[in-house]
Amino acid sequence: MKNYNSIDLTKFILSIFVITIHCYIVPTIQQPLLRDICMMIQYTAVPLFFCFTGYFLFRRVLLAPEGAKKNIKRAWLRFGKLYLIWFIIYSVIIDGQGGGGVCVGGGGGVGGGGGGVNILHNLFCRGYNHLWYLWSGLYCIPIIYLLLKIKIKPTAIFIIGIIAYIFFRVYSHYGSVDNPQGICRLFAYIWEHHLFNVFGICNGLCYLSMGLLFAQKGTTKNKRWLFTLFILGILLSIPDRNRTLGIGMILITYVACNLILNWNLKMNKNIAMQFREASTFIYVVHGATIALTSKWLSVNQLNGWIACVLFTVFSAFLFIKLKEQKGFSWLKQLI
Repeated sequence: MKNYNSIDLTKFILSIFVITIHCYIVPTIQQPLLRDICMMIQYTAVPLFFCFTGYFLFRRVLLAPEGAKKNIKRAWLRFGKLYLIWFIIYSVIIDGQGGGGVCVGGGGGVGGGGGGVNILHNLFCRGYNHLWYLWSGLYCIPIIYLLLKIKIKPTAIFIIGIIAYIFFRVYSHYGSVDNPQGICRLFAYIWEHHLFNVFGICNGLCYLSMGLLFAQKGTTKNKRWLFTLFILGILLSIPDRNRTLGIGMILITYVACNLILNWNLKMNKNIAMQFREASTFIYVVHGATIALTSKWLSVNQLNGWIACVLFTVFSAFLFIKLKEQKGFSWLKQLI
């Protein structure tokens, strides 16, 4: 019988990758080849999170069209609840107490603080730091569902997602050039003033629709084809440091998702569930644990990174145990 323990374990590992991204330890690696390999590995984290979400959500939608609206609503509300709770925790409570933007930059998210208007702008238009993944899902899940409703095929939706991804690469390049001309002035203005998180929308559309494609067509076990795509993905990712279109990451993510979905991992069901819950907790809380660890250690050095990972993982499993205790069931709302 098919199980998805492999995804639960993978999501836990990916959550460690997310911590690693935001500790900025990989760019400090001196050996160029090792640094590039580690970069490619760690940056599969969020694309695969999107893929898994898209796969499970749209699998239910495709298998039971009569309940599609209900499933989409349930997923959207879950994303919305998590996003709103942790947005308040970070941007209102922590920043309001002088936290000063606890995370870490990274993929397109931005800091909080700066008064009520800026908080509302972050809430609706940008997301807060690492919470951009949840923010993106709130926009992209309904978009993909509407495209399905108007009878656009999953393959076509995935192509739209790839076009959106390429658009971001073009936008990010021309939005950051000196002395922009023509439409590049608009790109530059949006980029400079952080008006809208274009990165989040384009990445969400691309990788959620990849999950949709897997939900419709299933996986392939053609090892030669997957190996070819993987090598091509690596070759296209190497020059990506110079802001090429970034197609390499799409190919690497496709291969990785294929292999993980095909992996029928035997594992105790309760342990798999703990990995799943821990990955969610690590994702939402790691901004705070990085900030706390940084008060004593430099997280972009090996000892600081190890301490931060251990602290965050320990906190996650402590949280999992605590939420099952009498009087602490309310903690379940946090994940």
